[in-house]
Formats: sequence, structure tokens, C-alpha cells
Amino acid sequence: MIDISTLKITSLLGSITVASLFNMVGLSMPEKDDEKVRYAILQFVKAGDARSKATLDSILHTDFRVVANQLNGSNTLVIINKAQYLGLVEAGKLGGDTRSVQFETIEVVENNASVRATITGTTAVFQSFYHLVKNSSGQWLLIQ
Repeated sequence: MIDISTLKITSLLGSITVASLFNMVGLSMPEKDDEKVRYAILQFVKAGDARSKATLDSILHTDFRVVANQLNGSNTLVIINKAQYLGLVEAGKLGGDTRSVQFETIEVVENNASVRATITGTTAVFQSFYHLVKNSSGQWLLIQ
């Protein structure tokens, strides 16, 4: 298990990836797919906290999208594609918080994964579902 102080360092450094951090401190990246999925989610959250567009771009699938259904009491369904999402991060409209992640479930079936997690920030708590796909290089990318 990764120490939360290591995650804070990642957040402070912005564009550094979890893999790079592991290499810098002499640790090996996890080998099991469920552990790799967990680290991909942690990397996504911390890159968002740091508003690191470059890191987010590297861990989001080309067809990534956010599906927000009736968020914050609205009656609408909002779908945001990867370019829109990165634009919102770059404009400072998303991210910039320090959040923790509580994993509720992780399910990996071949090259697909589904995660339910509770994301707790300074002003909001989200129950989130994440879907990831493993590319031909073995990297887990967020698709939704």
C-alpha cells in the first residue's frame, strides 16, 4: 500500500506520474491488474488535484468522457469528452483540491476494469464509478 505522504508529494509535483515516483524512490510498480487499476485511479485523482493537464492526458483514453447524471441537484445528464475535460482543468474550473480516495470495489475482467470509489475533498464528497481499459502495452487508461 502506498503511503499518503507519497501521494501528497505527487500532488505537489504536478506532472510527475506515480510510475516515475515509484522509480525515483526505488520501488517497483505493482504487478497485479487490480493494483495497477488502483494506482491509475490514484494517479488520476492526484493529477486532477494538481491540475496537471499533461499527466491527465497520458492516463485518459482518447475516447474518455465524464458522464454526470443529475449532479448537484440538476435534472440533466451532462457528457464531457476528453478535450472538454482537459480544457476545464486547464481553465481552473476542475481540480485544484486535495482529495482522498476510498476504494469500495475493484473488478477486473480481462482488459476491462470497473471501480467504485468515494472521493473526499475539502468541499465535496463524491461516490464515483470509473471504467478503465488496458491498452496493448498493458497500461490501464480511464475511459469513463
